[in-house]
Amino acid sequence: MKNPPMEAQAFAKWLNNEGACRESLKWQRGKTLRETWNTCHHGDWLKWLLNTCGYRWTAPARAEYQRVKADTIRTLIPYPLKQPTAEML
Repeated sequence: MKNPPMEAQAFAKWLNNEGACRESLKWQRGKTLRETWNTCHHGDWLKWLLNTCGYRWTAPARAEYQRVKADTIRTLIPYPLKQPTAEML
């Protein structure tokens, strides 16, 4: 498994070299790896980071990730499938 740099500037360079999206690089600027991990609310970005580092997903970890993702969707788009309002976001 790859170990990205902990220091903010080196971590930002590592993310850029690994092909992180522009939006995530802009958001991450000035944050260490620990700060990024502890404050990021984009599950897809964290999943990308884990996959880029070579994290090997166990079946329970993958199932929990899918469950949490599904719970978030259910919160944002309540049944019966209505468009989220500004108050929901």
